[in-house]
Amino acid sequence: MYPLEILRHLYLVPIGGYSKLLNDNEIGINSRFLSISNLRNEKNVVISSVVETAPFLFRDIYKVVPLVPKQYGAWIQSRRGEAVLSTNSEIEVGEIVKLNAVLSKYS
Repeated sequence: MYPLEILRHLYLVPIGGYSKLLNDNEIGINSRFLSISNLRNEKNVVISSVVETAPFLFRDIYKVVPLVPKQYGAWIQSRRGEAVLSTNSEIEVGEIVKLNAVLSKYS
């Protein structure tokens, strides 16, 4: 079950797939799993690889959006709370990424 909070404002989540329903700056997560995660209180996240150590301040900011059943194509790719990105993403399906939400506290 994801997203998995590993530190305050820092989450691990696998990429479940891509959807044309999402904008380039959005990351979707199944609304059921988002509602039971502390990530529900976050507006924006920075996505990075688990092994990447570059500063997150120079990365794109993504808006967290809940995926609901009527968005079936995207929702089904987040069956266990996996992240769904727009079709323009270069991140591989199945890759586990970090979501850093500390900037949400200042936006």
